[in-house]
Amino acid sequence: MFSANLSAVVGGRLLALVTLPVWTHYLAPSDFGIVTSLKAYTNLLVTFTGLGMSAVILRLGVELRQTIEEVAALRSTVIVVVVGAGGFLVLYGLLFGKASWNSLTSGSIPYSPYVLSMLLLVVAVNIHDVSLGALRAEERHGQVSWLMFLRSCLEAGTGVILVLSLGFGAFGLWTGYVIAASVATAMAFRSSFAGTKLIVPTRKELSGSLRLGVPFMVQAMASMVMFASDRIMVESIRGLREAGIYGLAAGLAIALHMVFVTGSNVYSPKYYRLRENVEKNGSALEQFTDLWILLASCCVIMATILGPSIARLIVDERYHEGLVSMSTLVVAIYFVTLYQFAVRRLLFFKQSGRIAFCATLAAISNVVFNLIFIPRMGGHGAALATVASCAIMLLVSGFVSDIVVSRIILRRGAVVLCCVAFSGLGIWVESVRLLQPIQVLVTSAVVIAAFIVIAIITLPCCRDHITNWRNQA
Repeated sequence: MFSANLSAVVGGRLLALVTLPVWTHYLAPSDFGIVTSLKAYTNLLVTFTGLGMSAVILRLGVELRQTIEEVAALRSTVIVVVVGAGGFLVLYGLLFGKASWNSLTSGSIPYSPYVLSMLLLVVAVNIHDVSLGALRAEERHGQVSWLMFLRSCLEAGTGVILVLSLGFGAFGLWTGYVIAASVATAMAFRSSFAGTKLIVPTRKELSGSLRLGVPFMVQAMASMVMFASDRIMVESIRGLREAGIYGLAAGLAIALHMVFVTGSNVYSPKYYRLRENVEKNGSALEQFTDLWILLASCCVIMATILGPSIARLIVDERYHEGLVSMSTLVVAIYFVTLYQFAVRRLLFFKQSGRIAFCATLAAISNVVFNLIFIPRMGGHGAALATVASCAIMLLVSGFVSDIVVSRIILRRGAVVLCCVAFSGLGIWVESVRLLQPIQVLVTSAVVIAAFIVIAIITLPCCRDHITNWRNQA
């Protein structure tokens, strides 16, 4: 099952990578900056108006999956919440949106048709997210992954038609994104809510869902600030051209993040069940942690060392200056992956307020770092700000969850530190451009081999296997 999910997600990301040369060839960085900035604004608004309902339907859906009436009530509640919040946003946009947009942003992106279509898209994406959350609660991960793959195909196909055949430029690429998201929403809703009789939720059901969801919304909003505000602030401070270059780098880094998210989404429902009897399943949880950190670390090292050389072959040279930012952002994604171990434990105990605290503190630091670094260093400064704020989020989460510091950072500290050090080597190699492609490949192979040796020696599960093997011998 995991291989099928991973194949679908990797296939979707590969499709996005294949179309990247097309966008970078036919779109100037300023045009590409319009699309990446709109996506950043969309993600922020989706998180804000979603009110944490995608997390609520996943967490509570795991508990209620055997009770048809409670499942119907839960699904009705989250749909009412997201549609109501999204409808309010659209109404506000129609009445006061243009004035607010021009006063809060640089005004370089036209309100009509771009921003108006973005507001409608926010409603659709929220319905899409809660629909996928319902499928994940039922552990229908294969269906989730293939729906995501279909969305990637639709986005690439409509974008190619509108940009290449009809010459619509940035508007064509954005329209393709809107069409793909709308169709994917309809299919996801039909798959997850088929056979569910939606009812009018009670005030108690609405308040209960909001009590659990709003703190998680704050956490998600704070996390989104770290991965969206940078593009928004680069566009506002340095202009659409640099926003396009940085947006491409961020998009390449997020491709790796999507692979990690897939693994996390597959494991989360099983984690909650295993956690119910931690004394019996503790060994399985520990082994998964070791394996996941090892795989994530290897992927991150390869991405920081090899990623820029591969990207340079497929994107237009106008975007090459942003590839250092891509490698830097990969390190931030690694910190977020480790942070998810703490989030999963806190969600199990329904301590979403602590999650919100960690993410809010990191978001505030991210905004401060962006204001300091972006005016001086542009896109690369935004990447450094993201790394610093993600590191703060990881460390703070350890103190409030008692899992990251004690079990990940301390017990697996050598692996984590080596991964960060080797990734820093990859960033330095890209920034000074000392090595030729074949030398980069050899360096990557040597570094990965050295890292695996360190991991085998230091990871708890590897040490246990080695000890057992020696005792049997």
